[in-house]
Amino acid sequence: MTETETKWAERVREWRASDQTLEEFARGREYRPSTIRYWASELRKTQTRRDAASAVSAVRIVPVKTVGAAQARVALTVVVGAARIEVGANFDRELLLDVVRVLGRTP
Repeated sequence: MTETETKWAERVREWRASDQTLEEFARGREYRPSTIRYWASELRKTQTRRDAASAVSAVRIVPVKTVGAAQARVALTVVVGAARIEVGANFDRELLLDVVRVLGRTP
């Protein structure tokens, strides 16, 4: 996180902890309510991107040796943490991405 992001993250945290409206919180400060709103949105987007990148970096694809009929059904196995996902040749790409994202967020 950059120095600017850190500064605004702290301001957003203070605002949310204050139980005040955005306008009340910003009154008398060196910034406008719209600036806090902007940074709250940007920081949320940044965190979402970091979460997605973290989930992807946690994925490890391992080769699978199969015998007989099973060989035609399993194209690869995806391992995310303790979870193993066997993927066939005609898998649903979007579904696999969703599952990997969810598993990547699980502690």
